[in-house]
Amino acid sequence: MDEALLVNEIRRGNSDAFNEMFISFYSPLCEYASQFISDENAEELVQNLMLYVWEERENLTVERSLRSYLFTSVRNRALNAIRNHKYRQNVHSALYEKLRYKFENPDFYMTDDLSAKIQESIDSLPESYRETFRLSRFGEMTNAKIASTLDVSIKTVADVREAIEHVARHSSKHSEAIVTENGATARLYERAVDAACVYVNVSTAFTDGAQFGFGAEIGISTQKLHARGPMALAELTSYKYLIEGDGQIRN
Repeated sequence: MDEALLVNEIRRGNSDAFNEMFISFYSPLCEYASQFISDENAEELVQNLMLYVWEERENLTVERSLRSYLFTSVRNRALNAIRNHKYRQNVHSALYEKLRYKFENPDFYMTDDLSAKIQESIDSLPESYRETFRLSRFGEMTNAKIASTLDVSIKTVADVREAIEHVARHSSKHSEAIVTENGATARLYERAVDAACVYVNVSTAFTDGAQFGFGAEIGISTQKLHARGPMALAELTSYKYLIEGDGQIRN
C-alpha cells in the first residue's frame, strides 16, 4: 500500500493499515531516535508517537510524505524531551550535522441468547473474578471501592501508553497479556512489549513447553532468557511468541 493510501486508511480507522505502518516504521524510527536519546527512551518515544497517530488519526495532517512526517516527529519529540530534561541527551553536539544528514535521509533507517451466554460466561470465571465482575456490573462500584471491599490493591492506568510503560518498568520479560477488543491496541501492545510471550485475550498460564507443543520440560525458565550454562550467539538469541485468543484459560 503506498503512503498516501496508507494515510487515508489510517484516518478512516483501518487497524490493518495502522499495523502496516507500525511494522514498516517502528524499528527504523527507534534506531533514528536512539541517535538522540538512549535506546530504552527511544522505544518509549516511538511508542508514544504511534499511539498519538492512532488516537489523533482523524486529524492526521501529512504534508509531504508519511515517512517525512514520522521522522520529523521523532526528531522534534526527542529534542523537546531533551530540552525539558525528560530524557538525557545521547549524542555530543559535534555529531549534530551527522544527525541532520540522517534526518534528511530516512531511507537510511528503513531496512446468539445473549443474557444466558453472559451468565454462563460469568459462572465460568474463577470466584474472585466473578465477585469483582458482580460488584462492578451489578453493584455499580468504582474500582477503588471494589478493591477496598475485597481487600486487594488497585492500580489503574489511563491508557495503553501508560500500560506499556508500566510493563516496561516492572516486567520480568517472561509473559505479559492484554485484554482488548481494539485490534490496533492489540498490535501496538504485541510489538511494543518486550517479553518472551505476549498474549492477547488469553491467560498467561499457557506459557508452558508442553502447551506450545515442544514436549516434556527438563528445566523451566521464569524470565526471558532461556539458556543456562555456557552461552554463545545461539543461546543469546531469544524467540518472541505472540498468542491470541478470545478468553481461553488453562484449567
